[in-house]
Amino acid sequence: MRIRGILVAAAGIALVAAGQAQAQRYRWHHAGNNAVGYGVPRTDDRALLVSCDEMGKVSIVGPWETRMSRPMSRVTVWTDIGGRRSSYFGDSMEGGNGWQFHITPRHNDKLLQALVNGERIKIGEMFNMIHVDARGGERMLADVIARCSPGGRLAWTPTAAPAPMPEPKRGYPRRPGRPRWAQNEPQRPEPTQGGVDYVWYQEPGTNNVSYGFPQTDDRLMRAQCVAPGTVQFTMPALGDARPGDRFTILMGMEGLEEYPARVVETGNGFEMAVRLDWEDVFFSRLGPQDVITIRRGEDVMEVPVGRAHQMLPGLAYDCRR
Repeated sequence: MRIRGILVAAAGIALVAAGQAQAQRYRWHHAGNNAVGYGVPRTDDRALLVSCDEMGKVSIVGPWETRMSRPMSRVTVWTDIGGRRSSYFGDSMEGGNGWQFHITPRHNDKLLQALVNGERIKIGEMFNMIHVDARGGERMLADVIARCSPGGRLAWTPTAAPAPMPEPKRGYPRRPGRPRWAQNEPQRPEPTQGGVDYVWYQEPGTNNVSYGFPQTDDRLMRAQCVAPGTVQFTMPALGDARPGDRFTILMGMEGLEEYPARVVETGNGFEMAVRLDWEDVFFSRLGPQDVITIRRGEDVMEVPVGRAHQMLPGLAYDCRR
């Protein structure tokens, strides 16, 4: 048993050493027209690809370890910048390096600012994020991102010397699907003018509660009272969807419950509509550090609860019979 333990430990050390050696070979380099890669130049071995696509959007592609059964499945990509986590709704696709994620953040997003400022970030799946060191790629990244920005200029002034990345304040989830961050983690800040964070807010003049950018149609989720005792959630449609389609989704925090859903056409395109009774157990389970998970097959969307742990139960109560 002792020899076996030594062999296992030696194998673990070898894997760590191999990973460190690979990371040491990674550097920022031009990867074609309007594209910058973080990896080994002139190869497909890279951890991140940042480009300006033909639609004038910043495109970020990276590895996705979970094997998907079909391309373009909807996935939630997580980032950790200075110990603060954020999520992005993106797609999965299959490439020469296996499965990859694809997201298109706004031109003034904090993720792009962190890259141009030369910060160290983590990005990828919630439990399997990759480490990316943006030092050495600041100028190349700024050039690519500026091409996608209005007027060909960055929406902010890059910092001359980025501050060192502090140790994350958040802990790991107790078990998969139930993130429980440390209680001293500060709340997500309210957005400033031209801010880049999705937030929970109450729509002016209504009881509607949304998660997105206030005063715009850019949102991931909306909750509204559509009938006495009935709260309807609308969110981007997962999977193949046409108006009128009906199917079942899984939604919740710790334990996912089945809910019937249908596809409706709104000002945001095709969205899923899910109706809950105002006394549904979903509202009583909301915690400020939880994440709402919505799943249809392999398509997954995740929305942090935050301030909604008070706003959504309040909406449900106001909607009672």
